[in-house]
Amino acid sequence: MGPDAGTPAPSYAAVVLAGGTAARLDGIDKAGVEYAGRTLLEHALAAVAGAAETVVVGDHVPTSRPVTFTREDPPYGGPAAGLLAGRDALAVTPARLFVLAVDMPLVGPGAVARLLDAATEHDGAFLTDEDGRRQLAGVVDVAALDRVRP
Repeated sequence: MGPDAGTPAPSYAAVVLAGGTAARLDGIDKAGVEYAGRTLLEHALAAVAGAAETVVVGDHVPTSRPVTFTREDPPYGGPAAGLLAGRDALAVTPARLFVLAVDMPLVGPGAVARLLDAATEHDGAFLTDEDGRRQLAGVVDVAALDRVRP
């Protein structure tokens, strides 16, 4: 065991969705957009820094820490295709999977922890906006995801 012997391993992996078309941004690379001195991708990676493993669904770019890159099939197939591609790229199957859209830089480790806690004993938990619409920041139970996937 390493220096953290006795500390429980993180019970979740993360999928960062960074492979969209960025239609509202005239097609620019959202992951590379800078906000508050860091790229949106680096904000997302910081939010899920506690994950045992992180997969980025999008084009391969340099990152501050090791991640796995993959693409969804079909390309630009949307968030469901991205989530499943990310899940399939994991080296180890975790109990829970945190999914985060790259264009949500205000989601940080505290929100991730609260969502992980909210998902306990449930199939998942997601952030919602003031109108109750689910946002692309949340937790899914991997066994439940695997049962319902096409």
